[in-house]
Amino acid sequence: MNTALKQINVKDAQIKDVSDWAFYTCEDLKEVALPDGLVAIGDNVFRVCSFTSIK
Repeated sequence: MNTALKQINVKDAQIKDVSDWAFYTCEDLKEVALPDGLVAIGDNVFRVCSFTSIK
């Protein structure tokens, strides 16, 4: 379980995809900000997460 991660902001990053299981079990993750150019999100990326905001 990963409880240290509270938020992710990669809005300005030059990424095109998020790999499978990338944030699996980040139970304390509340806010996620992804770049506009994102084209793919893998399987189970946010499984067992409880975020309340995704942008």
